[in-house]
Amino acid sequence: MALFALSRALKLRDKGISVGPFYLSYRTRALNNLLETISSKGRGLWRAFFNAGAVLGMGMMAFIIYRLAINASLLMNRSEGADRVAVLVPGITVGIENLPYLFLAIAVLIVSHEASHGVASLLEGVKPRSVGAFLAYLIPGAFVELDEKELGALGWRPRLRIFAAGSSANICLALLFLALLSSFPATIHPIYSTEPSGVLVTGVVEGGPAAEAGVRVWDVIFAVNGTRLRDPSALRSYLSSAKPGSVLVATTDRGILLIPTKAHPLNSSRATIGIYPFPFFEPRIPLAPKELPYRLLIAENWLFMILLNVALVNMLPIYPLDGDRFLDALLDAIGIRRKRFVRILASTACGGLLLANLALSYINFGFFRF
Repeated sequence: MALFALSRALKLRDKGISVGPFYLSYRTRALNNLLETISSKGRGLWRAFFNAGAVLGMGMMAFIIYRLAINASLLMNRSEGADRVAVLVPGITVGIENLPYLFLAIAVLIVSHEASHGVASLLEGVKPRSVGAFLAYLIPGAFVELDEKELGALGWRPRLRIFAAGSSANICLALLFLALLSSFPATIHPIYSTEPSGVLVTGVVEGGPAAEAGVRVWDVIFAVNGTRLRDPSALRSYLSSAKPGSVLVATTDRGILLIPTKAHPLNSSRATIGIYPFPFFEPRIPLAPKELPYRLLIAENWLFMILLNVALVNMLPIYPLDGDRFLDALLDAIGIRRKRFVRILASTACGGLLLANLALSYINFGFFRF
């Protein structure tokens, strides 16, 4: 409230700054020039990209409707193949430790999404009224404000390109991060060795054997009982033959630690030490933090997950998502006259399908946190 009062006193709204409860936004026309510069470079390539994006938009809409319908059926039958569907709420369905990755992914998502809408609209002759950034409930984002009258005056082809632009850009970025995940060593080269040389402890089970032995988060285990460990699979292999109750002499980057083993909670015949392991990649630069590769992998995974899933859900024909506006343009292309009725029907059906997935996920899996 103090910030809101200060904004009124300084008349920040006249400078494009809006302040509200848990909300701060900045609107300007200065960034319009940046979008115009981007759209003027390689117009032919941009046109080809957005044409492909319009086709991709149809595929995304069909795929997400089909996937939600199949998943709802699997959830109703309590099939093991069903996916969990949940709304990501910081601090509730997303753990505090994952909030930085979530905020990063949301920032990349929104900036790329809105910038693509802006570039696509400029190619169609529609100039953004303003461009801006916001911070809502500590979540960063951006927006491009378009003139609705000018959009409405466009034909169905330009509208298809504009309304599919955001999700198409997000899908392309998702594929980029998938490629990075698939070849993770390339992400950390040349700062780190591309071959793991130990086990990095990313978490310790409270009250577990490792915690009692003094193992800490970010410790590196190089060997147990003289057996060299190159990666977590080597540790799992060793533990598979170890007896619960035995003691491991662990060689770590902090010296020798004696770690007792306990019976695995899911298999009493197997031993466990109660850690969350990750491959340790030796830094090639002295000041490089040993935990950075782990954090990069988690960040890439969140970026891929958020970009892919939000892009697909955004193409659902549900008001006020882009999919609803995209469907409106499709109906014009087909020549459907009762567009309002079809859009309401599609929005109701797809909205119900999405809610069914959320409700059935909660019934089947209960409350769960990412």
